[in-house]
Amino acid sequence: MLKHLQAVGRNRFNAWSPDGSGISFDADYDGDGYAEIYTLDVASLAVTRLTSNAANDQFADWSPDGIQMAFTSDRNGNWDIFVMQSDGNQQRALTDSPDWELFPAWSPDGSAIAFQSQFDNNFEINVMVPDGSTQRPLNPTPDDELWPPWGPTLAPDAHLRLEMRSQDLGLRKTFQAALGDLDGDGDLDIAFANPMHNPATI
Repeated sequence: MLKHLQAVGRNRFNAWSPDGSGISFDADYDGDGYAEIYTLDVASLAVTRLTSNAANDQFADWSPDGIQMAFTSDRNGNWDIFVMQSDGNQQRALTDSPDWELFPAWSPDGSAIAFQSQFDNNFEINVMVPDGSTQRPLNPTPDDELWPPWGPTLAPDAHLRLEMRSQDLGLRKTFQAALGDLDGDGDLDIAFANPMHNPATI
């Protein structure tokens, strides 16, 4: 059964709470041109506003215990990663650099946050401790690495099965799926998109 939960404005970047009772999203309900983060209680359909700034607050991701959210904001003049309690309290920056940091993603055990960082004119996947310390790149390349979602741990010899049909797209920028080992234990535990110029014949 499908149920329309919200009909006011444009809701973007939705994320379920770990216990399934709520959904976070960002929207510009007040029409000031800035996105803010909201939560929707699935049972009551009550909407709660968590952020309120003359800036964009977006891309919220819940911690595995549901207590915190990591999100991206440009309130300090450029895009940085922030964290707050899931009720909107205790908002604080985890990154503070002239580069763009976007799309935070909590690890399944809550011990790390992956994010996308712009450095040397391209984006790389970085990882840090949830207090903002120990920031390090995953595997810098000359190309962009984007949108880091975590997943269940895979063995190093794991395989993905893809369904494909023949196409000849010519030489153009295509997005390739990649797997990475963030904690250095030999397991593949994160996926990201890697756009590259390749002959796109499949």
